Formats: sequence, structure tokens, C-alpha cells
Amino acid sequence: MRGQVVDLADAKFGEANGLMGMWRFVDFIFEVGPGVYFLEEYDPKKIPVLFVHGISGYPQQFTELIDSLDREHFQPWFYFYPSGFHLEGIGNHLASVIGELQAQLGFDEFAVVAHSMGGLVSRSFILKHHEQTGRDDIRLFVAISSPWGGSEGAENVGRAPNGITVFSWLDMSPSSDFLKGLFHQAPDYQSARPLPDHTAFHMIFGFNRRSRSWGPSGDRVLSVASMARPEAIAAARSVLPLNDTHVGILEDEAAIKRVNDLLAKTFEGTKPLLGLR
Repeated sequence: MRGQVVDLADAKFGEANGLMGMWRFVDFIFEVGPGVYFLEEYDPKKIPVLFVHGISGYPQQFTELIDSLDREHFQPWFYFYPSGFHLEGIGNHLASVIGELQAQLGFDEFAVVAHSMGGLVSRSFILKHHEQTGRDDIRLFVAISSPWGGSEGAENVGRAPNGITVFSWLDMSPSSDFLKGLFHQAPDYQSARPLPDHTAFHMIFGFNRRSRSWGPSGDRVLSVASMARPEAIAAARSVLPLNDTHVGILEDEAAIKRVNDLLAKTFEGTKPLLGLR
């Protein structure tokens, strides 16, 4: 799907299809349809903000963030995809869809806001998009609670006993080539692979652990060590840790305010935002 105008409240964009995208990702392609969806007709006077969910995630998780947007100046888009596939392939697909939309609509700047594994998909997409086009059009990238360092035991989860292989979980193994390649150049992964200079990268993550839990600090899903991978911290222009859970952070007032403040600051002075306060 490329720019279909939809209603975010439609059950199609809810939890059931998010789970299908992880466990029955081939069915997702035919029954749901991966792609970039719009909530209104494209308006060249408004900056697109692309939302990217995580593993088993779904667009309705961004409802609070989308409702908070200044819709006079920004237009929300979201990428809905089968999250069980290999992450590099998902990033490449997003790059292809965005390239087609740019050829069709002609927009020359936009922002990306991603949650959880969506941050990995988005970084892969941004790198691929820039390598393919050389365009400096992604002005802002905000990653919320992303597992930059992967997840211990991910490979075992990826090879589930029921016979289903969740390829994205294999990619989130801390030793995977995909994770190495997000910050370092293949094949030896020694040289840095930075984001384009024009892309301002910012991080938000949570640290609300269950009071009776043991082990590394985290947000009840991911460890702080993974979300605060040193290469990600070094690349970020700001880092906001919040006392919240992995999914709850998407409704956290401080997180929502930070995203909107970053959007306002990044795009202040551009043609649609001349009157921005």
C-alpha cells in the first residue's frame, strides 16, 4: 500500500493484525497489506511524520502521539508491516515505498518516529534510503525504546518449538550481522556507518522494572543496556530516560511532549511552519 487514506480506528490497524504480522507474516501480506498509510489526503504544505511500530506492534499504539500532533503543520503517516520477516528486508521495502511516494508526490523532507524494533527498521531504512538516493530529506529521527543492542535469547525465541521461525528475532540476537551493520560497515564491521549528517537523531527510553524482578534494569520488555547501546547514545543529539514501561511510554506525557518539541524545533522556519509559535 502506498498512500491509501484510512481510519486509524479501523480494526485492521489493531493488535490482532500486529500479532499476525509476527507469527503469520505471509498471511499478513495477503490479508492486511504492508505499506505506508495516510490519515488524510496528502497536503504539500504539511510535513509528513512517519510512525513505525515494533515487533508484534500495530499503528493504533501511536494513537496518543498522533492525536497530539499539530495537524495544521504535520500530516501523520504510518508504516504497517509483517514484523516477523528479516529486518533488512523490511527496511529495504520501506525505502522502496518511500521512494515511490516521493516520485509520485514530490515531498522533500519528513520525520520518522519509531517504537521498539521499529527503531532498528527505521535506521536500516534511513541508511538504505540515503545510500540509494543521496537525499538529505529525513530531517528528524526519534527512536523510542529501541533494542539497539538486541535481546539475549532472541535466537532461541526466533526458532520457536512450534516450528515457526520468526526471522526478526534472529536479527535481534546481539551477535547478528544485522545489528552489527546498523552502526558499522560490512563485511568486517570495523568502520563506522553513521546516519546522514542532515538527520537529527534523538532517543527516548524507559526504565520501569517490576519491583520484584531480578536481573538487569529495563522497561519490563527490554534491558536498559540494550536500549542504551553506546554507539546509539554517541550518535544521539539528546537522550530522554523516563520512568515508564515499554509500551506505556507511548502514552507518557513527557515522551509525547518531547516528540512534539523536537518536531517544532526541527522544522521551525520551513515553509509550512512560518507561523509556528
